[in-house]
Amino acid sequence: MKPFSVLAAAALALSLGAAIPASAQQPPAPPASSSIATMSAPQAITANPRLAARIEPFLPGKADVTKAATGFHDVATFLATVHLAHNQQLSFQALKSQVMNGGPATLVKAVQAVAPKLPPSLAQEAVQMAQHQAELDLGAAEEAHAFGR
Repeated sequence: MKPFSVLAAAALALSLGAAIPASAQQPPAPPASSSIATMSAPQAITANPRLAARIEPFLPGKADVTKAATGFHDVATFLATVHLAHNQQLSFQALKSQVMNGGPATLVKAVQAVAPKLPPSLAQEAVQMAQHQAELDLGAAEEAHAFGR
C-alpha cells in the first residue's frame, strides 16, 4: 500500500471503532535490568562483555579487564582511570593505587601524585577528557545492555 492508503485505512478502522492493540500504541520498553552505571566495576565488566572488549585495548599489555576493575566500586571511575592512564601514558597500577587510596573525587590529585610535573590545569583537563571518554563507554554499554546486544 501507498503511505496515504495506510493512513486512510487506519483512520477508517478507528472511525469504525476498531481498537489499536496496546503493543502498537507505545514502543516496547527495554528489558528490565540493572543499570551498568550503578554496578561495581567488576560486576559491570562481567555483565557486559562489550564494555570489557571496548576498554581492554587501553589497558597495559594483555591485562585482564575484570582483575583491573577489582577494587573500583564505581565503574565510571574505573573507566576514567583506564583512559587517563592511557591518554597520559601513566602507569595504570600507580594511578589505580592513588585512586583507591583517595576515592573517586580525587582523580586530579591521583594524576598529580603519579605525574607531579604535570601542571594542575593540564591534570584537570586530562581528567575531564577521561571522564568524557568513560561517559561514552557507559552510554554504549547501557545501550547494548538494554537491548541485549
